[in-house]
Amino acid sequence: MDQKMEALHQQLQKMRREKEVQEDALYVIRQKQVRLESVESELFHMEREKSNLVAQAHEVWQGNHGKKCST
Repeated sequence: MDQKMEALHQQLQKMRREKEVQEDALYVIRQKQVRLESVESELFHMEREKSNLVAQAHEVWQGNHGKKCST
């Protein structure tokens, strides 16, 4: 009976260690996900700013009827 209890105790300890390893890995994944979402948000804002600048440049170009702007 003692051997069976010891084996169960060891199995339980092993499972607890595996759980900790998996929780640590999950934490790392969640941190990467947060960073990815931040980068995606920044990229979205940069693309929107680029689109606005392109639209403004197009308006300037149309306003000058294709003539070069004075420098």
